[in-house]
Parts: sequence; C-alpha cells; structure tokens
Amino acid sequence: MANDVSTVTALYASVRTDTGEQTVVCAVCTMAGAVDQRQFLERLRGLVQRNPRFRSVLKKEQGSPGKPDRVSWEELDAAAVNWDNHLSTCELDGPFSSEGMYRCVEREMEAGVSRAHPLFRVLYVRGQASAPTDETALCFLFDHCLGDGVSLMRSCLSVFDNPEQIEFPTLRAGTGGGKKPFGLAGLARTVLRLPRLLAVGVTGSLHAVLFGVLPADPDNIYKLKDINQTAVHKDVSGARGQSLAELSAFKNKFSGLTLNDVLVAVLVRTLQTYAQTHNAPLPRKNLRAFVPISLRAANDDDVENKWVIVPLPLPVTKREWLPLLREVKNACDDLKASPEGFIMMKNLGLAVQKLDTKKLCDTVLQVVGKVSVNFTNVPGPVQQVSMAGVPVKRMQFFMATCAGTVFAVTSYNGQVYATGCTDPACAIDTAALMKCWEQECNALLQFGEGRPNVNPHWPLWQDARYWLYLLVAVLLWFVVACVSF
Repeated sequence: MANDVSTVTALYASVRTDTGEQTVVCAVCTMAGAVDQRQFLERLRGLVQRNPRFRSVLKKEQGSPGKPDRVSWEELDAAAVNWDNHLSTCELDGPFSSEGMYRCVEREMEAGVSRAHPLFRVLYVRGQASAPTDETALCFLFDHCLGDGVSLMRSCLSVFDNPEQIEFPTLRAGTGGGKKPFGLAGLARTVLRLPRLLAVGVTGSLHAVLFGVLPADPDNIYKLKDINQTAVHKDVSGARGQSLAELSAFKNKFSGLTLNDVLVAVLVRTLQTYAQTHNAPLPRKNLRAFVPISLRAANDDDVENKWVIVPLPLPVTKREWLPLLREVKNACDDLKASPEGFIMMKNLGLAVQKLDTKKLCDTVLQVVGKVSVNFTNVPGPVQQVSMAGVPVKRMQFFMATCAGTVFAVTSYNGQVYATGCTDPACAIDTAALMKCWEQECNALLQFGEGRPNVNPHWPLWQDARYWLYLLVAVLLWFVVACVSF
C-alpha cells in the first residue's frame, strides 16, 4: 500500500480550528447480548495484520516557508500495536440504554483518536452488572484521515462472522422507481432541461474553481456563526429505524425518484418542523447541505478517502410533499449532471500542493462555514450480521465535524437508521431533532398511502421555470428565424 495520502486525507490532516483538528467517525453496532472480548480482540488483530493502513500512523513534516506540510503514512509492525491505546470499556450507571450509549459516544468522540498511534479505537459499552442476554454496543471510532465512510464500514464488518457472505446494496446513481414516461412531455422536459443543466454546470464549475464564490447561507439555528470556534464536544442522538421496504415502495410510486431523494426530502421537512416547533423560523430562502460524492469504483474496498463534498440546495421554502419532492429531485439530478465534483477534486489537489498549511486550513474552513448542515448516507449490510454468534440488532453511523449540524443515515438489515450530531453553540436539542425525523418519515409514508403504484408524470405546467425556459426557447427560435429571413 502506498505511503502517499489522498487529497482529502491531506486536507483533513491540515485543517485545524481553535479547539481541535479532528473529524471523528463512529460506527455503532448495538448487539443482542454480551460479546466474547477475547475472540473480538483476536479478530481485530487479524484486521491489523492483513490491512497495513490499520497499523500505520500519520506523519506530518514541516514544510518550508510558503509551502504545505508533507503528510504521509508510516507503517508499523503489527506486533508493535499497543492494544491498550485502542480498546476500552464503558460501563453505564444502570442498565444498557440508547441514551446512555449516546453519552459514551459523545465522550469518546470528544476525546478523539490520537495521531501518535494507528487512527482507530474501539469502545465496548455495557450496562452495570448486565446479564449475558442484555444489549451491549461495539463502537468503532476513526480519525477521518484513515478513510471514508464506505471503506471504514466495510473494514468494521470484516471482523464479524462470515465476512465473505456479507452483502451490501449495489449503488447505481440516478436509478429511480421504474421506467420513466417519455412521450411528448418527456421530450419537452429533455429540451427544456438543457438551459438549466448549462446554468448548473457554469455555477458549479465556478464554485469548484473559486472556493470563495460559494455564497454563504443566511443565519439560521443549524449554522455556526463562527466555524473556527466549533466545540470539541458534540451532542449526538439517533432516530428509530424506518422500514427500507416501505421507503422503497414510496419511492417506486414516482417517476425517476431515488431513495436518496426521499431521504433528502425527509431531511428538509425535519429542519422545517424542528425550527417551527422551537420558535426559530427559517429564512425564506433555500439553505444548503454539504453532501459527499463518491469517487470509488463499485468493488473498490481500499481504506482511503475517495470522495469530495459539494453543496446541495435544500428547498426549505417548500412544505407540501409533492412540490418538495420535485424540487429535491431536480436539485439531486442537477448535482449528478454538474462537473462540480470532478473540478473540485482537481482544484483541491492543486491547493494541497501549492498552499501553505495555514492558508489551506483557512480556505477550507471558510467554505465549510458557509453551508447550514452536512448530510451523509453510508450503506450497510442488507442482511443481519453477528459477532461470535451474537446478532447485531442496530447499526448507526455518527460523524463529528467542525460543522454545526450533521445528519448521517445508514441502512442495515431492511432498516434505515438516522443520527444527528450538533454543536452546542447551535443550542439544538438533538434528541428532539431526531424525533422530528421520525415524525416526518411517518408523514411521508402516510402521504404515499392510497396513491396508485404507478409512475405519474411530474406535472410540467406546475413548475414556473419550465414556462420560463419555454419562453426563452421560443424567443431564441424567433430571433434565429428573423435573422435567417
């Protein structure tokens, strides 16, 4: 494995705020009973032996004046790994509970992962004087420099029972709920979408080439006023699992809609509902979320950061489900068609090579501080998995960054689990926020009840922009016709 780091890893290694320098990722597996610690340790030893990245430390060499620091991996011998630095146990004051587990996760994420050692730790959470059949939890904590969510999730699961039989969903960008109706309406959409795609490509390219061009979101409760003062401690909570089959059935009723579109729509409604119930109205203007675009091939399991983040508009001015879903679908389709992710990655690579560490850190923080939330979606196994014969009941994914509000969604064994991680400066009740997520998932499914299981057209006449594009097209045709004659 090469010692050079990826562009995103170099960025994470260089970014430092006034209060800390880490983005911590935490994958939590809630177990149906007690886990054999000796057997678990042996499997972790096997992971460290077969994957050099899990026995490597991140080294930074001071760059010359005006030049960036050089970041590289230094591989250690597997026998040199001190497991006292990587394994710990948290015993709750009472019986095991999700709330107690969340408090342990908060403390461990605040403590971070030491970069003097390989960049992972594992926390075993159990209740006080718990019985063998009581729930426990395995919490895998990583410095995000180690890898992205996909590779870290799969590395965690490689220590579970029968890892070669664990299946993950196949992700195909842009797939929807069946065959799209075309005809005259579809042809009109294709033609009318061309000016929109051109505009999206131009603005996305400008955002990617010139970081400062990205305008800042208006002030709101989810956005930090000063991202450089982000707190090390974060508040975390999770929502109850939602049926993946029910969400997929809802998605299949609408032409071209993807499951990710549905989840983004639920996110928007969650932000609206929490703001309304806590007397903190949102501005009458779209907000944005940073979302990751994977640069990873389908069967690529290398432990590395292979992604880039881009801003996704969140239409918080839309409340009714149908207009909201249409807006979200358009925004997600625009993101897939835009070259922004590709250009952003190339430009970040140049920034890592050319800017000194302080300028690079300031630039990245400036950009991250302009959006309201971060949103990530990490696919988990499609079937139930187990550790030493003990089944995993739930699987959740947390991410603590310098942003004010972070949502993470994970699929596991036919369920979709969402978590929230917020900065105390935003004064958000994270548990109440995740209750709003549950409420909006239920509202979404109720909205879909009784609707025919078909793919209706997205009504062309209900979107004013289509009429605007049509008017522009007619005027252009008229001008060309006049010039021709």
